[in-house]
Parts: sequence; structure tokens; C-alpha cells
Amino acid sequence: MLRKNVILVCSILSAISFNANSASFIVNDRTTFTFGGDAEMDINYKDYDHIYNNRSENYNQSGRVLASLMGEQVNSNFNVSFKIDGLFDTSGNLFIDDSWVQIGQNDGWHIRVGRLEATDVYLMGQDTFVEHTGNTSDDSYNDNGAYFYKMNEAQGRASDSGQFMIFNQFDNNVYFELAAMLGDRINLFTEGTYHGKELVSEKDAFFIRPLIKYENESFTATLAMEKNLVSDAILTSDGDVLDRTGFGGHIVYRFNDDFQLQGNIAYLDALNEKDLTTGINAIYKNFGLSYARAINDFDASSNFYDGKIKIDTVYSSYEFKEAFDLEGLKIAVGAYYSNLTDSGTNLSANFSDMSEAGGRIRIYYSFW
Repeated sequence: MLRKNVILVCSILSAISFNANSASFIVNDRTTFTFGGDAEMDINYKDYDHIYNNRSENYNQSGRVLASLMGEQVNSNFNVSFKIDGLFDTSGNLFIDDSWVQIGQNDGWHIRVGRLEATDVYLMGQDTFVEHTGNTSDDSYNDNGAYFYKMNEAQGRASDSGQFMIFNQFDNNVYFELAAMLGDRINLFTEGTYHGKELVSEKDAFFIRPLIKYENESFTATLAMEKNLVSDAILTSDGDVLDRTGFGGHIVYRFNDDFQLQGNIAYLDALNEKDLTTGINAIYKNFGLSYARAINDFDASSNFYDGKIKIDTVYSSYEFKEAFDLEGLKIAVGAYYSNLTDSGTNLSANFSDMSEAGGRIRIYYSFW
């Protein structure tokens, strides 16, 4: 009996391989399970020249631990895989990051279905700590703040919407994907209003997001767009709020292994509003420096604001990689400064010139 148990344990151990910091369990010659993840903890400071959340300064600590499980089976022609990510944050909450299944041809077309994130169009560079005056989150439109549009309204990981994505990496350095998001998209608007008017969700939306990318050793170029195909899905008294069409792209040039430049642009044509975001990122070895400008141009017919508001943001960071000679451990320090310029006329909005700044120390450990 003891000998059988020893043989069983040895068989299991021989099927488990540790690759860097992750662990893979090989079921047979076609099926593999992989466990990995990372931990990211931040110590933050913010300074406002206006009162926000009843204070002008803010100290806090934030972060999360990600645990990821992946499985894959491959035969001579096709493959199937899945991924699930659990996020455990420092406030005691559990979230799901990715949760999808994928089927495809070996070296061919694939389809991925579930909770997922499509390819980034607006690159943030080395963004250890960056926020933008106006208190608008990365993926939500907020009437109380300026909008930093990044071509990501249909990128993925939405709470009340399903997703799928078809993609293929061609042999000639060309990659193509068509992502789709379908369902109720009212959570795009955090306050339940648009230009001060109450939102009414009438139908489920159907966003598409085609993207094409060319990449070689020194150069990358990406173009994409996003569009809702369903009319009158979310309405206000002004009209169809989800009649939104976005375009964007980026270019990356890698001069050598140490230095690269990234340029970005994103444009959104929305109801009584046009948004343009541009930015440039420079990364040299462990140091990153970025500048971004967002312009929100409102039509007077919105009865909300007439004219433009501009948000200028500068951010920088430095990373100490493999700190203390530990593989996968990185300590980063970052800072940002953001300024909003109000150059139009408030009709019912309350925009005004304001600025904020902040700093962060980040501890990051990857066990992939």
C-alpha cells in the first residue's frame, strides 16, 4: 500500500513543472493547467487645489492580489482553453477580472467568449500613478468631471454586458480582432445622467470594436474603432446617448532595447459632445515620462456647457526591477500633475479651473 502511494505521489509530482514563478500541471500530452498571478500594493498621496470628498489632501493605501487559473487542450488541428482571474483587494472585496473560454485553430482564427478585455488602443506608458483632473474613472462617463477618452468604451470587462472576440495573428506581422459587447450599457454613465439629464435604458446595446495591428521588431502601428449598432438603446430628452462612434490608434517606435516612444490618439463623436485625447510616452530603461491632453468640446444645444474644457496631465515613474535580487519583485515610484482649463461657458454644468497632483510607491510581485 505504501509503495502504491509513493508511486502515485511521484507520478503527480513528475507531471507538475514549475516555470519561473508559475506552476503547470500536465494532465496528458494534450492537456495542461497553469496557475499563476501577481500582487500589487500601493501607498498613495494626493493633493487637490479644490475640495474633493470634503478634503484637499488624501493619504491612502490600495492594492490587490490576482490569482489566475488557465487550462488548455490541443490536438493536431484545434485547441480549446479557459482562463479565470480572481482579484482580492485590500478592502476585503473579491472581484473577477477575466473569465472566458476560447476555441480556435492552431496558428489560425480563434473565438473567445466571456468576460474579457480587448487590445489596448490608447497606451498609457509606464503609468505607475496617473489620474486626471475631473474625477472620471478609466471606463465611465461622469457628468461631474472631464472625460479622458481612451477608445475603451467597448474594450471589455463591463459589469452588465456579455462579450466575445474573434481574432487571428497572421504570418506577415499583422494581427486582427473583432470584439463585441452586448447588453445593458447604462453603467457606462456613473451618475445615471448625461449632460445633467436623466438616462432611460430602453434596449440592450450591441457594440463592435474592430482592430488591426502591424508589428515588427522596432515598430508597431494600431488602428481601431468602436460603435454601437442599436439605435435608441439609452435615451435622454436630448436624444440617443449611445449614438457614439470612437476612433483611435497608436504608434510605437523602439530605437533599441532601452528606449522607445509611444504616440496615441483617440476621438469620440457623441451626442452634443466631441472628445479628443492625444498623448506621448517615452520609456528609457526603467524610467518613464508621459504627457497627455484631453479636450471635451460641448455644443450649446446640450444646455449643459458651451465650449471646450482641456485637461493636461504629466506623469512619470521609475522602476527598481528584481529588487533585492528577487525574481519577479519590482518596486516603483511615480508621480503625476493634472490641470483642467475651463475656456467655455457653464450652462448647467459646474466646470472650473482646477488642478491636482499625487505620488505613489508601488510594490509589485509576479508569480507567472
